[in-house]
Amino acid sequence: MTTVGPTQYISGLVSSLDWSNVIDELMQVYRSQRIEPLEDRRSDFEEKLSAWQELSSKLSDLKNAVEAISGGSAFSVYQATLSSSATDNPESILTVTASSSAQEGVYYLEVLQIAQAHQMASKSFSSATDPLGLSGTVTINGVDITVADTDSLYDVRDKINSSVDGVVASVLKVSDTEWKLLLTSEETGTANQITVDDPEGLFDFTTTVEAQDAILEVNSIQITRPSNVIRDAIEGLTIKLKRAASGTTITLTVSKDLEAIEQNIQQFVDAYNEVHSFVSDQFTYSEGTEKPLMGEVTLHGIQSNLQSRILQTVSDLPDGWNALTFYGVSFDRYGNLSFDSSEFESKFSEDPDTTIQLFTSVASSLEDYLDDVTDPYTGLIKTKTDSLQSQIDDINEQIERQEFLLDLKRQRLMEQFIALEDALSQLRALSSWLSQQIEASFGNYT
Repeated sequence: MTTVGPTQYISGLVSSLDWSNVIDELMQVYRSQRIEPLEDRRSDFEEKLSAWQELSSKLSDLKNAVEAISGGSAFSVYQATLSSSATDNPESILTVTASSSAQEGVYYLEVLQIAQAHQMASKSFSSATDPLGLSGTVTINGVDITVADTDSLYDVRDKINSSVDGVVASVLKVSDTEWKLLLTSEETGTANQITVDDPEGLFDFTTTVEAQDAILEVNSIQITRPSNVIRDAIEGLTIKLKRAASGTTITLTVSKDLEAIEQNIQQFVDAYNEVHSFVSDQFTYSEGTEKPLMGEVTLHGIQSNLQSRILQTVSDLPDGWNALTFYGVSFDRYGNLSFDSSEFESKFSEDPDTTIQLFTSVASSLEDYLDDVTDPYTGLIKTKTDSLQSQIDDINEQIERQEFLLDLKRQRLMEQFIALEDALSQLRALSSWLSQQIEASFGNYT
């Protein structure tokens, strides 16, 4: 009998049947029955998870806008306006910026003197790179600088810069044959004046620019500061002095920045409309497509709760002042929120305190609800996304199990077809042997 070799394991070599392709087709049938439905379910859950995550991002943006209003920072924006009858450009003399801690008011400013940094210059030297031929000690701001006769002007500069705090040393080229060592205080004001003790007269430093404090007159009261940037004179204001202008009075008016306040309210309106647009899109049916969260009761509940809080009336405020609708914030027939700045400006100019109280009260209610919805540990959306992720993880495990079972199935089918090829090969060999024997037998009779 002919021995069967490994070639019968080639698909269809003996049987002429491409059983490898047959197995692939069978596996595809099994996959379509057992795995593809799971993959479809997983895809549905992933789309829902992605949709909830998108909503979470939009609600977080809304929460940020609401927090600015509830905390009062949306209304704690001030502008500083400068004017003067003596100049068309008061900003060339000073500038003022207001922070959230500023207070409304009017001030009259006059810059009598700006602060200056102390500067000193040495006697002249013929070179900056050649040895000075000087030796001794010079004391700058209490720090001894030892000078060797081999030191150049640049060497002395570097020794000062590496040893003395608050002073910058530099070398000035006056001409091709004249060089000077300069000392400049890093800070302005008389308190930062440079002190030099040069008993041997190595450098003979002299003052070129006197140290000087800034003098600003505020409502006829003089204040002195070592810096031209004054932050502690009027609460919430940073005043930067640019030049002295004695006799020029500048009027500083600090007021609420109405435009910035309206922008903060508009950001809240826009953030809500982003949420509303998302929810509306999820609930809008188009033929042949279904949105991931269509018909989701929780989603509808979120929208309803947001709307009811925006529409609420504040009980401790008088009629006509107790709801956002009186301030130009209202819903249109499509559920979008709009903001009429002219209505807001009218209310705000009439009674800013009540206006702020109303907005902060409504925003606080919204913030409390949004905290419950978006809390990263116990929030409503966190519960939803965790549940979806758990279902996705469970489906992944099922798919992994089915993939394993299909691999086993494929292996068994391969073994069966290989056994078939082996059997057919042996039958073919046996048939060939029998034919040979029969032919031999007939040959003996002839």
